[in-house]
Amino acid sequence: MKFLSDAHGGLTSDTKTFIANVVKGEGGRPRRADRRALFDAHRQGTTPTLLADLLDYVASLNTVSCKLRESVSALRCILEEHISSGSDLTSLYVEEISRRKYHSRSSAFRCIGSTLLVKGLEFDHVVILRNPNWQQSWGNYRDLYVALSQGSNSVRLIDLAA
Repeated sequence: MKFLSDAHGGLTSDTKTFIANVVKGEGGRPRRADRRALFDAHRQGTTPTLLADLLDYVASLNTVSCKLRESVSALRCILEEHISSGSDLTSLYVEEISRRKYHSRSSAFRCIGSTLLVKGLEFDHVVILRNPNWQQSWGNYRDLYVALSQGSNSVRLIDLAA
């Protein structure tokens, strides 16, 4: 529930309560047809199939927008692979994250990312935007070092005025 709330904006408290009840396998029989079908199909509680169906259900809501598309997409791929092959979720997670980290960024000419996403990668040119309170928002000097060490041809550090 926390992931769905963090990843999607516009979830109503009624929707959050419904999702929490479906995950627990409780809540009686919902009145809305789409909710009733989801509830009837997953009375046994939390399963990977339920999580995949919940992602589809939340995506189908008109009032909800996805804020973390990359994370939701990765979770959907992991769940689909697990459902079809029965592979271990932990190993599927590791494979998916490593595939996305290196594969999807290799052909990018421009990339905006955090130091966590670009660590270990190398770029021709790096531009770092640093606000006046960068120590509070970035974390520490290690993050600055990672950002500064990613450019092979040039590195530009731009301090933004307050």
